[in-house]
Amino acid sequence: MWDAISRQGAAAGIALVTPDAVEDGETESIAFDLGRYAQTMLLAAWEMGIGSAQACVCEADAAPATLGYSAGLRCDYLVSFGYPAEPDQLAGLSRRPAASRSGSSCTASAGRQDPRSAHR
Repeated sequence: MWDAISRQGAAAGIALVTPDAVEDGETESIAFDLGRYAQTMLLAAWEMGIGSAQACVCEADAAPATLGYSAGLRCDYLVSFGYPAEPDQLAGLSRRPAASRSGSSCTASAGRQDPRSAHR
């Protein structure tokens, strides 16, 4: 699986490995937490000008051996990170840096600036 991700130019990949749900309500709880973790990673990467992509694990039977995790766990999703091959494609897709936002507002910036320019 990692070979397929790295061939696409990813610099790093994270396998989102979770326990198998066994009790009522665990599936929903795990999915909720997993979504929050993924969202936090994607937003933090974007803030640093790092691109990301999400992928589903299509070969679930091969995942434990490929990723090295044991029984009782599962991996349904992967997230890859890297800098875009064509940075100009991101112009116009920026967000204001967190330090420039007031209160709890997370609205997009009116000025369109490449988010990576502050990190070069």
